[in-house]
Amino acid sequence: LEEDLPYLAKPLSDEEKTFFREGRWKLFASGIGITVLITVLSALFGTGIGFLLFLIYRRRNRIFNGIFHVLMDILEKTPVVVILMILYYIVFGKLDINAVLVASLGLSMKFSVRVFGLFRIGVGSVGKGQTEAALAIGFTKTQTFLRIVMPQAARSIWVCPLRRGGS
Repeated sequence: LEEDLPYLAKPLSDEEKTFFREGRWKLFASGIGITVLITVLSALFGTGIGFLLFLIYRRRNRIFNGIFHVLMDILEKTPVVVILMILYYIVFGKLDINAVLVASLGLSMKFSVRVFGLFRIGVGSVGKGQTEAALAIGFTKTQTFLRIVMPQAARSIWVCPLRRGGS
C-alpha cells in the first residue's frame, strides 16, 4: 500500500505513523509543559535573586563587590549548557535531584545576571539630584529608593529595551 503513495506523501505517512499512531505527540506535549515550567520558575527566581543581589551590591562593600564582579563575569560568559552540565553532573551529581529543578536553578542564575544588569543600569540612569532632594526633605534611604528612584528606574528598565528592539 505504501508503494502506491506518491513520492511526497510517503514522508508525511511516516511522520503521521510516528507522531500519532505511536503516541509520540505525548512526548512533545510533555516537553512543552516542562519547558514552560522551567521558563516561569527561572524568570521568577532569577528576577528575585537578581534584585536581591542588586540590593546587596548597593551597600558598596568593596570585598563583596570585587568577588561579585568576578562571579558575575564568569556566569555571564559561560554558556548555559556548560552551567547546566556542571550543576547536574558535578554539583548535584551524587544527589537524586529532579533535572527540572536543576535546569530551573541554572537558568535562574543566568537570568539573575541579566536582571542585576538591568537594575544597575536603570537605577544608574536616575540623577543623583533626585536622591539628594528626597533625602533633603526627610525621606529615609529606603523610602527614597522605593518611592523616588525605583519608579524612575522602572521606566529605563522596561521601556527603553522595548524601544531598542527588545535586545
